[in-house]
Amino acid sequence: MPYGVIKQSQSKPFFNTLPEQTETQITSMNEYLGISLKRTTYAYNKFDAIDTENKTLLECKHRTVYHNTYDTTIIGLNKYSVYLAQYPDWDFYVSFLFRDGLYIYQFDKTKTLDEQGLYTSTKKYNKMITNGFVKEHINIPITKLVKIADGF
Repeated sequence: MPYGVIKQSQSKPFFNTLPEQTETQITSMNEYLGISLKRTTYAYNKFDAIDTENKTLLECKHRTVYHNTYDTTIIGLNKYSVYLAQYPDWDFYVSFLFRDGLYIYQFDKTKTLDEQGLYTSTKKYNKMITNGFVKEHINIPITKLVKIADGF
């Protein structure tokens, strides 16, 4: 499906209160993985949660659509680059809270993005926020996500 085309089953987006939802995602990930991710509090932390004992990083994303509205979802390439450069021996997860549930993806540090079935793109997302800067993203196919909880 071309970028920007919404499937017919899509209803209107809902409002997502981000701080409360991030805590919910961290709690769900801790239960799912059996670890102790802690929310990062410093404004310039690269990731939303970290577990130093289990060497695990988590980036939380929030979407106001159903998980299957688009064929892919995105995360900034900068997050993946920091993970590889600063935490190469750690596990890195990204969680996506969609309207219909919490889905996760675990990056495989032994494979390239291409080998994982992922690809990068430079579409002009959030132009108002980034003042026209074109940020590169990793596109993750929805079929690669694992659902770990129902919607909240």
